[in-house]
Amino acid sequence: MNILCATDLLLKSDPAIERAHRLRAALGARLTLLHVVTPGEASEGTLEQRLLSANSRLAHRVRRSTAPVELIVRCGRPSMVIADVARARRSGLIVIGPHQPDPLTDAVKGTLTERIVGDTNCPVLVVRREPRDAYHGVMLALDGSSTMRDVVDAAEALVITPDSECVAIHAHEPPYEAMMTSVGVAGANVTQYASASIAQAAEAIRRELRAHNRHPERYRLLIVEARPAPAIRRALKEVSPDLLVLGTRGHGRFRRALLGSTANEILGSADCDVLLVPDNAVRAAKQGVGPRTAAKHPDDFGPGAA
Repeated sequence: MNILCATDLLLKSDPAIERAHRLRAALGARLTLLHVVTPGEASEGTLEQRLLSANSRLAHRVRRSTAPVELIVRCGRPSMVIADVARARRSGLIVIGPHQPDPLTDAVKGTLTERIVGDTNCPVLVVRREPRDAYHGVMLALDGSSTMRDVVDAAEALVITPDSECVAIHAHEPPYEAMMTSVGVAGANVTQYASASIAQAAEAIRRELRAHNRHPERYRLLIVEARPAPAIRRALKEVSPDLLVLGTRGHGRFRRALLGSTANEILGSADCDVLLVPDNAVRAAKQGVGPRTAAKHPDDFGPGAA
């Protein structure tokens, strides 16, 4: 398996590099460290000078590593280069630091995180906290759809350990509840209906966990009666996990639109790490599009393994 860690070489991204090192060791994976130099910023020197400087700074970041790390410096648009390198290396996970907001670009093209998720087939881990150990508290947002098993499978394969405390959060709004109230149905009857609807939703999630998970007993189920984004924010305050795992659906712009409607709201407010799992990430690996070593790209600028 290959882990691709894309870094802007700012201090805020150092925790992402450290987390990638820890995951590499835990998963027995290979690690590729990538920095993308964007052209057109003449005030920072010539492009060649910037490439040489970035290569030196990237090597400095792994000077104490006891395991081989592939170093790549490339010029281009960050999201496209990251997606290109992830495909070339058949990466099973992309690790990045928190996004530096750019209101104009984000509004037109989506955030960098959105663009990476939209253009790749593998999970993307956004690291905000300084790693201290393996993830202990893991919260998974499960919607009950068929893609739910992809979210659980990815979390189990990449970040959940035998010592992890796992919480499955499911947002559920009983259908017709508001309509029943508006037409004068007695409050007790509405409450009874809502309770039964929530119980059915909880049983459906438990049934899926039992059917597709080797250790369903490890998950504590939390049902929140609200829309997905508010429900997840409420659960984050209650649980305070180290990591939140979210699924995304669709492809390209469609996936980014779905990410923007729920997950992007959470990315902007969550203070924990977030693992984003595209709906085809696990299926791609099962079909043989999983991680394996690829040939070195002719545009790679760097010493290779360090």
